[in-house]
Amino acid sequence: MISFKLAVRAVLALGLLSSAGWGQFDSGAIVGTVRDERAASIPAARVTARDNNTGYSLSTLTNESGDFVFPTLRIGSYKVTVEKEGFAMGTVDNVVLTVNARQRVDLTLRVGQVTEVVNVVESAPLLESDHSSKGQVIASKQILDLPVLGRTYSSFALLSPGVRESQMSNQGSIVFRREGAYNVNGLRSVFNNFLLDGIDNNFYGTTNQGFSNQAIQPSPDSVAEFRMIVNAYSAEFGRTGGAVMNVASKSGTNEFHGSLWNFFQNEKLNATGFFKPVLNQKPLNKRNQFGGTFGGRLVKDRTFFFVDYEGSRWRVAPFALTTVPNENMRNGILPLDVRVPYTFRDDQGRSIQAGTVIPAGQPIPMTAFARKVLAELPRANFPGGGPLGIANNFGTFDINNIDDDKGAAKIDHQFKPSLLSFFRYAHRRQDMFAPGLIQGFSGGNNLGFLNTYNQQGIAGITWTKSPTQVLEYRFAVTRLGMDRLPASIGGPSMRELFGITGLPEGPRIQGGITPQDIQGFPRFGRQSTNPQAQFPTTLNSRLNLSNIIDRHTLKFGYEWLGLYQDVDDTNPLYGIDGYGGFYSRLPGQNLGALAGAAANTVHSLSDFYFGARSSYQLATQVIAKVRQQAHWWYLQDDWKVSSRLTVNMGLRYELTSPVYDANDRLSNFDPIQNKIVLASSGSISQRALRDLDWNNFAPRVGAAYQMTSKTVLRGGYGLGYNYWNRMASAELLNTNAPFVTRFSAVNSAANLNNLCTGNNFEGCFRTREAGYPTNLPSNVILYMKKTMPWGYIQNWHFTVQQGLWRDGLIEFAYVGNKGTLLPILGDFNQARPITQAELDRGLTTLGTLLARRPYQGFNNITAVLPDGFSNYNSLQIKFEHRGRDIKLLSSFTYGKAIDNVGQVLETTNGSGPNPQDVRNPNNDRSVSSFDQRFNSTTSFVYEMPFGRGRRYGKDMPAALDAFVGGWQASGIVSLLSGQPLNIRYPDASGIVSDNQPESFLGAPSLRPNLIDGSIGVLAPASQRDYLNYFNRANLAIPPVTAPFGNLGRNPAYGFAQYQTNFVLAKHFNLTEAARLQFRGEFYNLFNQTNFQAPQVNVAAANFGRATSTFDPRYVQLALKLIF
Repeated sequence: MISFKLAVRAVLALGLLSSAGWGQFDSGAIVGTVRDERAASIPAARVTARDNNTGYSLSTLTNESGDFVFPTLRIGSYKVTVEKEGFAMGTVDNVVLTVNARQRVDLTLRVGQVTEVVNVVESAPLLESDHSSKGQVIASKQILDLPVLGRTYSSFALLSPGVRESQMSNQGSIVFRREGAYNVNGLRSVFNNFLLDGIDNNFYGTTNQGFSNQAIQPSPDSVAEFRMIVNAYSAEFGRTGGAVMNVASKSGTNEFHGSLWNFFQNEKLNATGFFKPVLNQKPLNKRNQFGGTFGGRLVKDRTFFFVDYEGSRWRVAPFALTTVPNENMRNGILPLDVRVPYTFRDDQGRSIQAGTVIPAGQPIPMTAFARKVLAELPRANFPGGGPLGIANNFGTFDINNIDDDKGAAKIDHQFKPSLLSFFRYAHRRQDMFAPGLIQGFSGGNNLGFLNTYNQQGIAGITWTKSPTQVLEYRFAVTRLGMDRLPASIGGPSMRELFGITGLPEGPRIQGGITPQDIQGFPRFGRQSTNPQAQFPTTLNSRLNLSNIIDRHTLKFGYEWLGLYQDVDDTNPLYGIDGYGGFYSRLPGQNLGALAGAAANTVHSLSDFYFGARSSYQLATQVIAKVRQQAHWWYLQDDWKVSSRLTVNMGLRYELTSPVYDANDRLSNFDPIQNKIVLASSGSISQRALRDLDWNNFAPRVGAAYQMTSKTVLRGGYGLGYNYWNRMASAELLNTNAPFVTRFSAVNSAANLNNLCTGNNFEGCFRTREAGYPTNLPSNVILYMKKTMPWGYIQNWHFTVQQGLWRDGLIEFAYVGNKGTLLPILGDFNQARPITQAELDRGLTTLGTLLARRPYQGFNNITAVLPDGFSNYNSLQIKFEHRGRDIKLLSSFTYGKAIDNVGQVLETTNGSGPNPQDVRNPNNDRSVSSFDQRFNSTTSFVYEMPFGRGRRYGKDMPAALDAFVGGWQASGIVSLLSGQPLNIRYPDASGIVSDNQPESFLGAPSLRPNLIDGSIGVLAPASQRDYLNYFNRANLAIPPVTAPFGNLGRNPAYGFAQYQTNFVLAKHFNLTEAARLQFRGEFYNLFNQTNFQAPQVNVAAANFGRATSTFDPRYVQLALKLIF
């Protein structure tokens, strides 16, 4: 890793050597035209823009057409003054400039003395007549006043049309929910670009560590404004083809201002919800969020400061059910006869002979390891279901502890009116502990300890060389640290406890037991992907120039981004043992009522007793030195063709390297030669084993035409490339063989007659107690095409904006996009299906898996392939009102998203990043996993017009005002259609792949057969509810000889969702400059039951049953001091 100080020096040096460029970063532009009372243009008029908060001012002259432009101004409230000899002075006050906006201010001067003043009080106009991009601005007042559970500013992206929350953001375990994950206009959540003060703020970790799409998540009270640009943005924005999330942080002013707050949640305030709490005990949910801000001047009109801090302490333990062995099973008593598959010593030291048959109901001898694991498992505390009476027989509270501290400090300094600068430092530390449902020695299958520490330093300077030329420079260093350790870290090793050898040892590795996969049970033991660590450092430099020539505002820009990341992410570092259940099964055994999955569970458990695993996996550790460089240039021309027509044209060129290794320890698979090839020093292509893509030109074009004073037509087209797709470790070729060993052994024999006698792996197999052999070959590898290009998104829109009144607007838009060459995940060495002839010879799918693979000598080959595509079309309607007392924003979307795979690490509702058949990915074309056909969201902030200084009762006595005045109501009402459901079944027995995680290693997502297409997959409407959602009788698992079912991907939608979040706030005026706010926040105010997705695994006992809901009504109370 590189030091923080060295990183700052490097980026400064690079920035000073960069070519000149331009970009609005966190600023905006004020444009306008000055005319006289006869509508004639007034050239050479002096226009001055003065910041009402800091006193900063800048002047320019109108051109021959009377036009003026301030191309780069800090966001805020401005007073615009126009002076011209022979005319009265004109002023427009309270011109609110927002992030990346081109704010139009047209003035009409009347003939008169210069000493006369014509005043106009302005507000931010809603019509956008000077640019063609489509987006939404969320102002500070909305961010602070609207309800948002968890106080994440980025949640307000959901107020914009075309935006929905990622499935990983609102489902699953609390600790897996990802901040800032949104599907915008039908695209993957990783396709968005987060900017903070105009500089890169994206999370560059490769896995779920950190659980955020942003490096720094600023507190809402530190955000001045949030602008989201979702389509046809100008050429200054790149890096991806999704939305641009641009945040401007607050700065100090000439006045001292600050705030202190505490937000409090407690489960005692919350509603019960649809599913009643077990033992009448509500799940633990306690959260405190506290903090403050303070800002002001150091030197009046020159130097300002702003600091903020927020802390959070969250203890949450939702109730959940899982399955554990019952008392008989713990004691080795099973309901079926079993045989001993090989001679072994049990926990009593006795030699148990191979072939011994133990009748049903008799205690079965077992190894010391099995006895210890079973003894340490929790006992069943609920009646179990299913044929064995054990399904979901253990209930407990899933403990999650999350501590979060973050803050920032910002300095703004004006050297002179033409030279401005700022510096901001931000940090965040988050510590999580999530041991899992089954805790202790035999459990821990969850994150364990997860610690993150993020830092970011940004500096910027703006030089107004002349009224028509502005130079800007930004540089930033962002450093992230993420470390994940098992909950059992530091305990004895498997060798010390049981004499099981071959596993790595050390203080960061050992502790707990190797993951044990027994069919019919959850994984016992620790999580297979622990431990992990990542330390990404990004250096980002931008040096830019704008130049106004007549009616053209030209912008030139260059940006460099360097990624330096150390990654410890090879797994399973502590092994995985799998039990297939066929060694202890008697040939021709009559299974009776336990035939099928129940018998598999019995025999898989008895195999576990004996240590007779049918598969095992192991990986070795390496610290990968991931490196990547990006160079981006752009040219933008905003051409004011006439007073009504503006044309925006731009072109980007982007040159981004593939990932390479700092020490050239990297390899790739060569499918032609069927072997691993190694990187070498030299060119990027030699170091990365992937060709540099030189073809990434990204045109942008759009126009805005003002038909009337209240009607604007806008449209645009843009193309953007995606360079960071968060494909987990699948695209890290520097964690490949021979530098890393990833070994997966599947016993090719139907029995245990091929056991190893030595310590080396020689094509033989080993039982669990024999440990893991040394010198394992690496047969699980990674692959990316040498010529793999970067995927890209084309987006377009046509929008009509209609002003309704001074503060009201309605907007109708057609919005679309198309994704091409998008990355998908798959097993490149996917096996062909087994034939009936092989089955007739007594062969099994698992036993023949390796022989059926096309590339012999290898097991799984996890491949990232450019075979993905997407398409999106929508009607989007927006209504906005910014009145004195009420601010209203209502968004409606009716759209359809189509693709052929989902997003890596977002495998909810059965979705996944991989096709059913990697050789035919086009067959998975369907509605996207994040398609949401209907989305309606309305937000409002209503300041009740009663009390002192308000419309009614402005002279009200203070005592009465304390009760009547200062009330405010705000809320968000959302109505969302259901999410797609992908019905599937697991490949648990080596049908075409082995038991690799599909979410990040590419195992296929198999689907069943639909028996009668005229009936469909849903239960009849009269019978359909949360207990019976699918028509199970019309679905069948295909035979292993033809495993790819005919059922299409995502054939059904889940339950619609309706929710109202509401805030009632009361302000108490303490002094002229201080007030106290008390807030009551009610999330899901009406306690609406919103079911989560039903079970989509057709092989599961609870298939078609919804067992959980989204949150019931939550209540949060807050106290806030504002001064």
